[in-house]
Amino acid sequence: MGAFDRKNFYNLTNDKSGDFVLDPLSSDWQTFRQNLTAARLHTVNQEEEGDLPLIAFKEYGTVELWWCLAQVNNIVDPLSEVVVGTELTIPTLASISRELQNLKLSNQRATSSNVVSLKRKTV
Repeated sequence: MGAFDRKNFYNLTNDKSGDFVLDPLSSDWQTFRQNLTAARLHTVNQEEEGDLPLIAFKEYGTVELWWCLAQVNNIVDPLSEVVVGTELTIPTLASISRELQNLKLSNQRATSSNVVSLKRKTV
């Protein structure tokens, strides 16, 4: 797949303000986590303790995918949960890209059906 594509990442789904929006507790995220392909396990060292952005940079070449590591490893508080010796599942960049695209398509369908049903109700 190559390098992380910021343009495609940020244009996945937009609300009225133009921000990327998905509820991290939604079933969409559970599907996201379940469908990621694990590349390998990574054991946190002293330099990386509490620092998912650093681990993301080492693995993917960008700090912006730190939240994917948090999602796939069910991490809520990186400062207390990412300690020396912790084993993290590192998903492949290709599977992250694929699943984000699936979320984009899912949200587009949901948004379209909501708009249609709203129009029907107001007519």
